[in-house]
Amino acid sequence: MCEYPMSIRLRHRLVPIGLIIFTAACSALTPYRLPIQQGNIVSSEALAKLQPGMSKNQAAQILGTPLLNDIFHSNQWDYVHYLRKRGTMSEKNHVALIFEEEKLARLVGEGAPVLAPMAEQEMPAVAPKVKEPTETK
Repeated sequence: MCEYPMSIRLRHRLVPIGLIIFTAACSALTPYRLPIQQGNIVSSEALAKLQPGMSKNQAAQILGTPLLNDIFHSNQWDYVHYLRKRGTMSEKNHVALIFEEEKLARLVGEGAPVLAPMAEQEMPAVAPKVKEPTETK
């Protein structure tokens, strides 16, 4: 019968024990996850620069192009920003610019300032209502 030297027998016992300890330690560790930031960061200073009656181009120069541009609601621009840390949502902001007749009318969202109303001379003229013809039988 062939006897292995003591050092080889010890290695055969320590290697599996070392592997078990190593895999147990690795399962307790979690990998580092980078914070993920997406969307438009809209500062309160930039929002304060917005004035009612501004054109879409003027608003885009101040805030940048909107993240969401809905083809069904072309009069609304949505600026969304969120930050994820370690897989959980830590910060979320949403501001919507509402345009009427291609001019900025109001802001909607968290932290959005209330726009001062336009002066009377700047107010667009309201088109008269047209009665629809009634059907006769």
